[in-house]
Amino acid sequence: MAGRDLQYASIVNQKLAFARHQLKAAAAQDATDINARLARHAHLDAAVLQLVDGLAYFVAELGEGYKLALKPNGSLVDLLGAFDGRQSAAVAELRSLLNDRHSWLSGLMEARSDPLALPRRFSEKPEKAAAATIPLVDLERQGSADALSLLASWLQAAQAFIDRQRAVLQEY
Repeated sequence: MAGRDLQYASIVNQKLAFARHQLKAAAAQDATDINARLARHAHLDAAVLQLVDGLAYFVAELGEGYKLALKPNGSLVDLLGAFDGRQSAAVAELRSLLNDRHSWLSGLMEARSDPLALPRRFSEKPEKAAAATIPLVDLERQGSADALSLLASWLQAAQAFIDRQRAVLQEY
């Protein structure tokens, strides 16, 4: 691996570790205190952001092998678009996962683009807020444990995907 490849690989590993840390911090919050529930929600949001960033850096890491100078701060779709006309099993799999609305990656990207996606997923019935108020999304009441488990499964799937793709690249 070239120096920049190692830099991206290190950042990917860091981002995934940060996401794991955020999930552990979310799980450690007391479910009875409103401030702890808000902290749990913040940790879950942070885990989503770290995981998406980790995947963006992984795509940039893949791009180095194709001599593509990718900036990982772009959207995942834009980063994958830089591979048009190139054969990459990892990129093809990521595109397939993005297009499958039931995949872990599609769910993750929905949670990234819509902060209410996770609460809605676990909400039994949508609450009607007064027109002049901004509703407080209480993840604890709307399935925080389920959201935590779901995010942990997405993190595990992302880690397995990255590990598998790196193993394939090492064979070449």
